[in-house]
Amino acid sequence: MRRPPSAPRPFRALRRLVLGLLLLALATLAGLYWLGGSRPATPEREREGRPELGGATAVSEGFEYTQVLEGEPVFRIRGDRFRAAEGDRVELEGVGLTLFRQGREVGVESERALYLPGRNEAVLSGTVRILGERGISLSSPELKLAEGARLLVSEQPVGFAFSGGEGTAGNLIVDFDRSSVAFGGPLELAGRDAAGERYALSSNGAVLERDARLLRAEGAVELRFGRSQLRAQRFSVLFADEAGTLQQVHASLEVTGELLGPQGEAAGAVPFTVDAHTVNLQFEEGGRAPARIEIEGTAGRTAILVARDAAGVARVLLSRSVVGRFAGGELAAVETIGASELQEYLETPGEESRLLRSAAARFMTADLAADRSLSTVTLTEEVTMRDERVEARADRAFVQAASDSVQLLGEPAVVIDARGELRAPRIDYQRGPGRARAEGGVTGLFREAPLPETAGDPAAEEPTRVQAREGFFDLGSDDFVFRGEVRAYQGTTVLFADQLRSEEGQSRLSAAGGVRTLWRSEEGGEPEEPVEVTAGSLTFRDAERRLLYDGAVRVVQGPRVLTAASLEVELDGSRRARQMTARGGIRLEDAATGRTVEGDTARHDLASRTVTVDGAPALVRDTDGNLLKGRRLVYELESGAMRVGAGEGK
Repeated sequence: MRRPPSAPRPFRALRRLVLGLLLLALATLAGLYWLGGSRPATPEREREGRPELGGATAVSEGFEYTQVLEGEPVFRIRGDRFRAAEGDRVELEGVGLTLFRQGREVGVESERALYLPGRNEAVLSGTVRILGERGISLSSPELKLAEGARLLVSEQPVGFAFSGGEGTAGNLIVDFDRSSVAFGGPLELAGRDAAGERYALSSNGAVLERDARLLRAEGAVELRFGRSQLRAQRFSVLFADEAGTLQQVHASLEVTGELLGPQGEAAGAVPFTVDAHTVNLQFEEGGRAPARIEIEGTAGRTAILVARDAAGVARVLLSRSVVGRFAGGELAAVETIGASELQEYLETPGEESRLLRSAAARFMTADLAADRSLSTVTLTEEVTMRDERVEARADRAFVQAASDSVQLLGEPAVVIDARGELRAPRIDYQRGPGRARAEGGVTGLFREAPLPETAGDPAAEEPTRVQAREGFFDLGSDDFVFRGEVRAYQGTTVLFADQLRSEEGQSRLSAAGGVRTLWRSEEGGEPEEPVEVTAGSLTFRDAERRLLYDGAVRVVQGPRVLTAASLEVELDGSRRARQMTARGGIRLEDAATGRTVEGDTARHDLASRTVTVDGAPALVRDTDGNLLKGRRLVYELESGAMRVGAGEGK
């Protein structure tokens, strides 16, 4: 078995100090008693002057001795009483020994001391004080040097001091070979590091590995540093130096805490709060403030980081793993790994917190402003977002706090609100005013924007679908605009245009630029051939049950073609075409009968399947060259019969 390395300074020095002082004290006292300054005497007189030893081999009362080398003191020993007993036992009372090293004094004081040289063990009792090198000191009612002087033990409360701090413990064991100190609870230590920052730790016990400058504590541990604090069942604290400068802190099991920047920086800020399974903090060089934080949860417990701003908004980050970066002592950026969620609540005193929005993703990064608001957030993979207006899904999302805007990217990205659903490879959404822009091939599904001529069709219960190159939305007024190769359809009705706009809360639809509609009516209860209408623009007023086509209107149904300047379609309560009125240079060509009808207006009654043409005059031509004129012509589509009203002639 490999022998443990010898204990380095200051533990080796402390052991040598405690044991060496006792040995030195005994040797010095023995020399003083037997040799120092006594006169030669006869055996009789020697026996007469020798005190009663009572089983002791040597006794001395009230002594002090200082060893001087080259004019400088090396050590000083004093005592009230010295007694070397039979059986390898030495007892001292009121003992004190001081070593002088480079102008400093280190030593041991106690009211009583018991030393067993054969076992290299000793007991110091009665207000024991040990003053070591580098400002280290211990005080206790009793200290034991045990196990061949390998352990220094206090079974009673102990006080200690070190460079930059001090503390108390319920008991203490110093292992010189392992260069470690075990503190029993309750343990309290506090001090200032090399940069002057306060820190304090309390626990039910701890072990200090002096070589590694590592303190391990367990049982209701609380660590306070600067204006921050952490609580956990287990702590590992790595110090950068013997002054207690924090280098790294690892807390585990039921970790909670509050994090604030150094004093004087963002003094009015509300602290970040932490609730996790483990927290790992790395500090800046010099230990003044944290530089990096790692927060971990478990499979059954999510890690939580909460930031609150002065406006009363609390941002709650939940994740299996969170990594944070500090700048100037303030948390400046966080990154999550694994399923994560960010929730924003409005906290009003005296009222229940209200959820404003939430976002979830597999990975998340966020930059935080000085006021604890989120300046930028990036969400990646399986992104979902919700606020009071919309729900969104995407592969990636970017949030900009300055403009309160969100950019959604996906195949596709999806936004859902009370009107329906929007899909596109990219959707830009300004959450404040509720405006969104979708591009790259857009699909919209709207429940409250029905197209005409869909009643009676089983597909009419489905939402209206719109496809276009891009779309614009205003959630405040429920308006939308689609542009570029627009195609809208519902049931058997299809609309093509360059632009489609919803206005007045979707109760009005308007289309412009190469408008073409295709719908099927049920005239007389029998399905008819589909009606195709092309025009420059189209307006649909749902409340008025009215369609208006304008600009070079062309209507095609089977063998009949109608052209006009405008076309108005009146709908019934089921949004089926009831009557169509064409105006402005109308021309109706019927290839089945070879007739052409011209006039100023034409009214098509779909129920009676008649077309009434008015003009000045209205006229009818056929392929044989016959011409019929009149103020009004009534054309019966079923039979092909023609009736002429007032002003008829040939």
